[in-house]
Amino acid sequence: MESAPPRADIPVLASLPLVIACSKFTLRPVTVADTEDLWPHVSNPELSVYMSWAPHASREVTSAFLQSQVDGLARGTIVNWAIVLDGKACGLVTLAGITWHFSTGWRVDRAELGYWIGQPYWGQGLMTEAALTATSFAFDTLGLHKVTVGHMDQNEPSKRIIEGLGFRYVGLQLEDAWKHDAWQHHHRYELTTGEWSDSARTMRFSKPRRP
Repeated sequence: MESAPPRADIPVLASLPLVIACSKFTLRPVTVADTEDLWPHVSNPELSVYMSWAPHASREVTSAFLQSQVDGLARGTIVNWAIVLDGKACGLVTLAGITWHFSTGWRVDRAELGYWIGQPYWGQGLMTEAALTATSFAFDTLGLHKVTVGHMDQNEPSKRIIEGLGFRYVGLQLEDAWKHDAWQHHHRYELTTGEWSDSARTMRFSKPRRP
């Protein structure tokens, strides 16, 4: 399905309904107050094996990161949701690099999807639903034209999430980043709003609800 033209009005990100109720958890924008909840996860070396960041060495690192996400939301360039389960933040799902204009006469209207969840919550389907919800927000609420996403080579759980959401494989970026004392390959995917409209009809997940 061919995508519609770009939306005429560019929304103010922080003014949109950003708290989203899902089947087992709630998504809400992160705050610095989430430091204590997230610290046990972001300091876990097993979590960050396939991430673009190293384990956090201190709570101060976590707090500084969360403040940068709060600031990014105010600028309209990123929305990073805490996955809140049983009253605690246990992971994050993000639309980063939100871009509407590249230059005069050139529209791009896109964002990059990112996500992680703490190790105790792996294998429960929570991350898939969170990623689906963020993707739905990008297209249905924010009105973006394209969402991109990627995973490091050998990250099979992330691959299953991405492909399960209907993202189209773009290609392999060889030796894309240096980590673990070696150059790492990066697999890239994307999804347009037209593709989303088609795939959303056959999703086995229900649409996210807003409180």
